[in-house]
Amino acid sequence: MDPISSHMSNFISRKTKGSTLFAVLGLSLAAFLCAVNLQAQTTQFASFSQQDTALRAFTYTNNGTSADFTTNTPVVPVDFRFANVLSAQMPIDLRGVQAAVLNYSSHTTVVAVSDGSGGFNEMFNTVTTITITRTSPASSGNGTRTNLLTVTMTNYTQGFGGNASSINASTPSATITFTSDFLDFSTTTVRAAALAFTGSDVAITQNANLFLNNFSIGGQGNFSSNPIPIVDLPEVNTAGVLSLCVLGAIGVEMMRKRKLKVTATA
Repeated sequence: MDPISSHMSNFISRKTKGSTLFAVLGLSLAAFLCAVNLQAQTTQFASFSQQDTALRAFTYTNNGTSADFTTNTPVVPVDFRFANVLSAQMPIDLRGVQAAVLNYSSHTTVVAVSDGSGGFNEMFNTVTTITITRTSPASSGNGTRTNLLTVTMTNYTQGFGGNASSINASTPSATITFTSDFLDFSTTTVRAAALAFTGSDVAITQNANLFLNNFSIGGQGNFSSNPIPIVDLPEVNTAGVLSLCVLGAIGVEMMRKRKLKVTATA
């Protein structure tokens, strides 16, 4: 082989090996990104909305060196729903809209910062608690059978702008836990909360102390996880119920016989 042909052959060989290496690396990167994306995907399992959509049920309070974002009354009437994929496995009274009350409590010592487009971001660095409680016990469940969902969140960012606010928090960047009298979350590896607040009574602005100025606003939200939680409803103890029925029947029969005996003696 002449020198030119030999040089071209070596160049093509190196080029082919390089292309193969880049192709392998590209496929590996794509697989990694796909795995990350799949891990981040979540499925909505529950949601809530205010019964009175005009009510500004949430209030931001500037305390000077800290701020609170809470429900402005101890409980707010809400409509709560389990996703169909879960409610289909539940008794009829847990399907569809659940009349409930919500309490929301959050606190931060971190000031708001500009988001670069006229709005603000604020990190909430202490535990936020959301409780959604059924107004009456369900026919089946654990505990009081009223805890539709309790959420705790820490180290998440809440965005503010104009007359609106939003939270899009997800593990692992934020710490999120879910508990319920009707669901088991022990298998979930990714948990997320998305809340939207709209219609504030004043435009949201920043105070000289770098926290936001006080305002009230309405809200709704949904919750998701990967995988979805497991429906956890204890079965009715049919053996126990049957035993009670049998004992009751025996008691009635004994009373009947005693009454007959007394009548016969008289």
